[in-house]
Amino acid sequence: MTAADNTIIFGCQFLIIMSWLKKNSSMVWKYFKKDTNNQNEAQCLICKSTYKRSNGTSNLMEHLKRKHGHFRP
Repeated sequence: MTAADNTIIFGCQFLIIMSWLKKNSSMVWKYFKKDTNNQNEAQCLICKSTYKRSNGTSNLMEHLKRKHGHFRP
């Protein structure tokens, strides 16, 4: 195996790790719990309401802003 091969392997591993971190890095996960039975839903840990998360976490963030006053600029 050459140094170039090692660089490619390391690069691929790095991208996989970064992809995993990005998927789990939103601040909303401090306030929501992913539903283990339904991958498209999450439960607010403050009020116990359930919300869809199929399009990312923006609607979860909006819930925190509107209902709980979190994340105000």
